[in-house]
Amino acid sequence: MVFSPKKILVVRFSSIGDLVLITPVLRNLKMNFPESELHLLCKRNFSAVLENHPDLRKIWTIDRSLFEINQSLKKERFDWIIDLQNNRRSHLLSRLLKVKTDRFAKLNLKKWLLTSFKINTLPETHIVDRYLEPLKQNNLSISKVPLDFFLSPDEEQSAKEMLKDLTTPYAAIAIGAAHFTKSPPLELWSKILSQLKIKAVLLGGPKEMENAKILSSKHEILNLVGVCSIGESAAIIKSSAFVIAPDTGLMHIAAAFQKPIASIWGNTVPAFGMYPYYGLEEVPQYNAEVDLTCRPCSKIGHSKCPKGHFNCMNLQNVEEIVKWTEALTSD
Repeated sequence: MVFSPKKILVVRFSSIGDLVLITPVLRNLKMNFPESELHLLCKRNFSAVLENHPDLRKIWTIDRSLFEINQSLKKERFDWIIDLQNNRRSHLLSRLLKVKTDRFAKLNLKKWLLTSFKINTLPETHIVDRYLEPLKQNNLSISKVPLDFFLSPDEEQSAKEMLKDLTTPYAAIAIGAAHFTKSPPLELWSKILSQLKIKAVLLGGPKEMENAKILSSKHEILNLVGVCSIGESAAIIKSSAFVIAPDTGLMHIAAAFQKPIASIWGNTVPAFGMYPYYGLEEVPQYNAEVDLTCRPCSKIGHSKCPKGHFNCMNLQNVEEIVKWTEALTSD
């Protein structure tokens, strides 16, 4: 019998970047099962990332516990769960719903070997391609497609209003990340901004507002940190000339819009498989990283540098980053 699910639940609880990175899975599911209903389960504070996705029938959200929506999910009678989280909570969901479940491999042991002993046994495979493995295991036809990010007309119009005084191309700069050791320090941003030849628009969340205020007092920039929704930030990235960002969600949104990205890597490394993903398009990019024996020190991040020196950020080559930006904007 040919497998033909009527209702599919895709599970990925967080975060912004991870939800953008699962969009090729959604697109391939819809191509294989155009009549099926696609549902997503994620954490409530990240649901805005995919709220405009045209292929999703419904986004289910939780704050802390699956038991908040367990009974409602049971009533949906899903035929298939695609578990792209693969943790204790998502395993519990499969047991509660008693539904056929396929999962992607997290490769936690291999990541631990790399972070703890600097032994790299990870495959040279982007995480998007690993997310697609559950589909391949069910003999589905897989197409290599780029990431998606869908904007609402209101978000695009709001971003346009914020940028109304800009008459020249600009760089979108995501100045922070979820963890300290992923975030470029204030001094690094100041060095980059002092040499940047085009206007810069700063993006970020509330916790970056103080640093953004300091930078805007020293440099001629448009500071939109703490002002934009995720959709408005995405619209600003979409209209930019290029993006400078650490390993964070806005970097993946930039890749969804096929933007050239200078991705600045701190305690994490592209070898984890979460570097900018462009699908079929080859977009020039520069990975600003340094060669240190202590990195990667975590697959996620730390609240402070375990070694105390933070050289993975402090030793970034500003001249190379600026040279990369100039090559993009030269006539």
